[in-house]
Amino acid sequence: VGVLTGEALFGPVTMEASLKGHGVSLDNLYLDIDGKIRQWRVKGYEYNEINISGLFDQKRFSGILGIDDPNLKLSFNGIADLSQKLPTFNFTAAISDFNPAKLGLIKTDSTMVVSAVLLTDFSGSDLDNLTGSININNLVVSNSHATYNLNSIDIRTDSLANGERLISLSSDIADGLIKGRIKFSEIGGSATLFIRNYVASFKMRDELIEKDISGQQFSYQLHILNPDAITALFFPTLKIAHNSRITGHYDAEAVEFNLQANAPAISIGGKRLEHWFLRSQTQNQRLVIETGCKRLVVKESYDSDTTLIAFDSLAFMADVANDSILFDLKWNDIDIRDLNRGDIAGYASFGRQRAVDISVTRSKLNIGGQIWMFPHNNSVTIDSLGWHFNQVGLTNGAQWLTVQGSLADDTLAQLKVNFVNFNLSNFDALLASSGVNLDGLINGEAIAFNVFDQPRVTANATVDSFGFNGYSMGTLSLNSEWIDQLQSLHIDATSLINGDNYSYHPLSIKGYYHPSSVKQNFDLKIGIENFDLKALNPLLEDNLSQISGFATAHLDLAGTQLKPDIQGSVKLMRTEFLVNYLNTRYSLADEITIEHDKIIFDNIIINDSLGHKASCTGVIRHNYLEDFELDITVRPEQFILMNTDAFQNRFFYGTAIASGPIRISGPLNNLTLNASTKLLRGTEIFLPLSMSTSIADNDFIVFLNQPHDSIEE
Repeated sequence: VGVLTGEALFGPVTMEASLKGHGVSLDNLYLDIDGKIRQWRVKGYEYNEINISGLFDQKRFSGILGIDDPNLKLSFNGIADLSQKLPTFNFTAAISDFNPAKLGLIKTDSTMVVSAVLLTDFSGSDLDNLTGSININNLVVSNSHATYNLNSIDIRTDSLANGERLISLSSDIADGLIKGRIKFSEIGGSATLFIRNYVASFKMRDELIEKDISGQQFSYQLHILNPDAITALFFPTLKIAHNSRITGHYDAEAVEFNLQANAPAISIGGKRLEHWFLRSQTQNQRLVIETGCKRLVVKESYDSDTTLIAFDSLAFMADVANDSILFDLKWNDIDIRDLNRGDIAGYASFGRQRAVDISVTRSKLNIGGQIWMFPHNNSVTIDSLGWHFNQVGLTNGAQWLTVQGSLADDTLAQLKVNFVNFNLSNFDALLASSGVNLDGLINGEAIAFNVFDQPRVTANATVDSFGFNGYSMGTLSLNSEWIDQLQSLHIDATSLINGDNYSYHPLSIKGYYHPSSVKQNFDLKIGIENFDLKALNPLLEDNLSQISGFATAHLDLAGTQLKPDIQGSVKLMRTEFLVNYLNTRYSLADEITIEHDKIIFDNIIINDSLGHKASCTGVIRHNYLEDFELDITVRPEQFILMNTDAFQNRFFYGTAIASGPIRISGPLNNLTLNASTKLLRGTEIFLPLSMSTSIADNDFIVFLNQPHDSIEE
């Protein structure tokens, strides 16, 4: 077949058929065929079970074709005529189990499966000469993300008397219309020439503009009705609201362009734009672009994390002309407090060797009630070597954060970040969701080298009045130095608290980081001295609260980034905490041993609020800080295990005082609890029942021996 048609994509055929006719090429072939093709290799894929009955008359086929392949079920009835300059098709085709990736037609998404019924009546070899109609009914498309059913897609294209074309789309997803002189194959080149009217150095693919492509002149409109199917299947991180619209006009010869677009809402990767708009038009030899939204939500607020990061009344304007772009970005908090607003204006110029120079010439940002500005004479240059920064950053009176240097594919390139009296509290909004609050004024610098190959960072900085979650850790000194002979980063980070008659180091990290080593990235000694455990309350508040006490630890960190190895010990002093779910307060003062694959509890004594004790012995095993598994035995003696009321848990509450061993074992997602425990005087457990019933009938407790008595409300 490949020799007959001249197409290399057709391979060998195995068939059983009745053939009548004559001819040795498509130009003189006359063939009446009725039979079955057992196997046919097309574009590297071997199709099976193809039934065919019809007539080949030169380059024209009329008849019936059926395919029963695991990756394509097809029932074709109609005409395919390739005898004319423009091929003509008039057929009905029912398709199911169509997997284009497995058939070698596309290279992505092997999970996509399509079924549909096609009704076609058109002529043409590509989008530029296509006339007629294509109707797709009962379309079902599914992949690993979603399954979508579509009633109908109607595409029609007509040639008008004045040489223009009319292309229409009607479907459940969107309705659209294009009218005018348009060649899809030349859109890219035409757009390149259009943009060069304003940015002469702009380049795309040069082959797109080798011929005259100045005849593009058309108007377009698109009404997006329900795009959920397309976005869920092909762009799962994108969501576009129903009833979005795009309209516009393009005239290449007159150098005219107009675009209007709007959407009630757009969500991209979790970032949401409300009441988004885009307007662009040419005027007075300039291209003006305006876009914005009523609100841009960068981070949503949830019950578990109430931090909201959003920009209200966001607007961006760009004026493009003479190889430059003048831009202005504004936002304004609609809240009466007026604590979040900004105005950033500047330019981008295109010139030498395709380099782009960007500078902010006017800036005023109100962030949380503080006024910030860009330093004077700031600039960013983007060229073939990388990004080059000069005095880029923010300043707020005595506070400065600036970036100087280059991000480039060059071992000598370095990027320096300078801090002058910069308050770490400026990061509070970004860190709030993690339960971390930092305080202190940082002075110094950090330098990054060889960022695109083997990144190295050196630092020399001091943080005065360093605080972690509201608790002082003294003065923090951060120093790191790259040692070429060792190909390692030497780290020395120490905090110091000085009192009238004492001094100590709440935190110290000393040693080496080996970024290129396969066997060991870390060789660090970590020391914690008299660390105030109250600082952990925001981190553990979902399970533990009212944490107090102090901790001293001596830890060795070795291993790699994927397999960290931590060993050492943690000493807890005057430690108290409340277990929220049980509403029980405990205290302890003991030492925990940490080995590379387990955390060891060796007869640790825990006290309840009445002074009664429980011993805890066992291990928490892990696989490089993953796959945690418990094997712990707790031996309480007249110990308070629970002390809740109906307000805290209306389904199960009360006081439980017990003695006897309790063993907790297994992985965290499948814990097993074995108890030989005796409940003592003072224990009261309440299980409110919603109707007259026996306790044994409620499935929140399973009784091994069914009781004969029942409790009536």
